[in-house]
Amino acid sequence: MTKKDFELIAKILAQHIWDRAKCFDSLEDCRAIAESFAEALATTNKNFDQNKFLKACGVSKFPRY
Repeated sequence: MTKKDFELIAKILAQHIWDRAKCFDSLEDCRAIAESFAEALATTNKNFDQNKFLKACGVSKFPRY
């Protein structure tokens, strides 16, 4: 996968995370899904930056509970 693919996935996740009506039961659920994507995508490209991806998804702004 390419950077462009990763950016598209992050953009879609961010839209759903910030529009809680489209999201899940909690922001923690959103974070868990974004983290799962980050882990899986990291296996597709050695240059993939999980922290950068999570920030693009918008979940790095939420505190962990």
